[in-house]
Amino acid sequence: MKKTKLLLHKRILAAVLSGGMLLLPNWGYALPQGGTVVAGSVNQGSFNPSGNQMNITGSGNVAIDWNSFNIGKNETVNFSGMQAVLNYVTGNTKSEILGNITGNDVHVFLVNPNGILFGADAKVNVGQLTASTRTIEDRTGFDGSAFSTLSAAAAKKVRGDIINLGELTANKIVLEGDNISLLNAATLKAGSNSDITLRANNKVT
Repeated sequence: MKKTKLLLHKRILAAVLSGGMLLLPNWGYALPQGGTVVAGSVNQGSFNPSGNQMNITGSGNVAIDWNSFNIGKNETVNFSGMQAVLNYVTGNTKSEILGNITGNDVHVFLVNPNGILFGADAKVNVGQLTASTRTIEDRTGFDGSAFSTLSAAAAKKVRGDIINLGELTANKIVLEGDNISLLNAATLKAGSNSDITLRANNKVT
């Protein structure tokens, strides 16, 4: 009996550590909400969903502030036309990506200081992917460049955790958080292992 209770305890603990954000889901996904372009421009109607999809088209480097950025299962956000797009969450909820993000040749940044969860059914297929939980005070000067190495000063701006249970495919992948948890590192698919960068202020699991 004690052995059974211990095994159950370990399973619960593992669930909390590897997917704890799943325990407190954000309901009513309805794709990303409250988008405001703060740098660059996107085509008119880009923020209007078409069924379970949102097609965001622009050019050059684009920065968008969102009240929330969640994608439910079977939902898709597609980025096209731009070189890079910074999606920054100004609200107080984590991002739960349970569906799809696509962007052929687009460098997609998803930055949410509250934390980011890529669920088990999440599929991301973009040119480059940078997911971070650092705070960025000024997004208006976004030029499409990736973040620098996590210096001591930058580390103070990293807040939430990143948990990946899904499949992330890009030429280059950067994950940056206070803690980074990967259920299966093989689901990070980049050009090579050297094209995968994990920056944790605390630890990588």
